[in-house]
Amino acid sequence: PDLRKKWAAKMALLLREGTGRLATLIFPIVNKAGGPPYAMSVDLVTDLLTSAGFERVYFEQSVKDSAPGREGKEALALWKLPAKK
Repeated sequence: PDLRKKWAAKMALLLREGTGRLATLIFPIVNKAGGPPYAMSVDLVTDLLTSAGFERVYFEQSVKDSAPGREGKEALALWKLPAKK
């Protein structure tokens, strides 16, 4: 959890503005304390990545073909860094 903001900033550095895309599989979406794995949420990942300049371009709450036991605990999102004007 302490490195999440640094992760988002690093992803922004690695992607090409305008054309680069970042795919995230958000897991585990659960309410629990401690870890690993540490609890995640769509709102948490959205806050991290939008703060780093990303825009979400695709979102799937019900991931198709989830591994057994992961159904309903993951989401898929695709992000882009807009080109600077």
